[in-house]
Amino acid sequence: MPAVGFICPDKRRVSFEDCFKECRLKDVLPCGRCKALPFLRKCARQREWTGEPSTTQLLNGTREAWLKITRDYFINPDDRAFSILGTNAHSILEHFGKGDNLTEERLRDEICSGAFDFYDGDTQTLYDYKTWGSYKVQQALGIKSIEVLETDESGQPILKKSCKNKGEPKTKKVFVDGDIASRINALFEASIQLSDYRDKLLKILPSGYTVKNMAIQVISRDGGLTVSTMRGIKEKAPLIPVNGISSHWIQKYLTRKKELLHEALEKDYAPKCRKRETWYGRKCNGYCEVSEVCISIA
Repeated sequence: MPAVGFICPDKRRVSFEDCFKECRLKDVLPCGRCKALPFLRKCARQREWTGEPSTTQLLNGTREAWLKITRDYFINPDDRAFSILGTNAHSILEHFGKGDNLTEERLRDEICSGAFDFYDGDTQTLYDYKTWGSYKVQQALGIKSIEVLETDESGQPILKKSCKNKGEPKTKKVFVDGDIASRINALFEASIQLSDYRDKLLKILPSGYTVKNMAIQVISRDGGLTVSTMRGIKEKAPLIPVNGISSHWIQKYLTRKKELLHEALEKDYAPKCRKRETWYGRKCNGYCEVSEVCISIA
């Protein structure tokens, strides 16, 4: 029982079928709908559960994955906007693979299935496409801000001439690379995902080919805007290298996540997601589509 309907602008619920047939707010909304019908149809599209988990599904919290499989829930179409943007970017980019390249191939093993975005046979690089906000991009690039002294032409500190801190040296914020901890944390799930795709891909690549590099091709949703500039981001679509994780650890981790999901389905219960999986609580407060259902369960 996946998503079954939308949350309307007035917060009431409506099934997908009823929404597509006729908007219940047609006499209230300026254009007779809150969103264009093709947009709404795309929002409602989802992957059917067949018993085979996907890599991205296992990267989510077990409770979230279990609820999305077993419970009816409603989605706000406005919250799917960036997801659709990312899907469209994938659809466009997949048409540009040429030569010894592979695009949008779904691979399977005994644990799960996964579809990588692009493999460049010339450089033997595995890519995944992402659309992230500038905060996530900043973290993934390892950019951090520091305060440095402002100096004059002779290199002497410039002193404040007014306010309560008069006479103290002026400082300014500059951005530098090197926040390794933030970078590792931001790229943790991407590292697992690409490493799993790497292991699956290596089983089908012809002789002479391997995976030498892995990278995330990011499109920053707010790239070029003030908020992005304020975070020290210079590119709208940076290419971010990703370090691989050992095949042994990947197999062990995903196997355990698969076992937990099947156990939850058998018992019809799953404990709350881990702190990392909830983005330390932020995902539960407005980013998880089944948060309301989750709250209603002990």
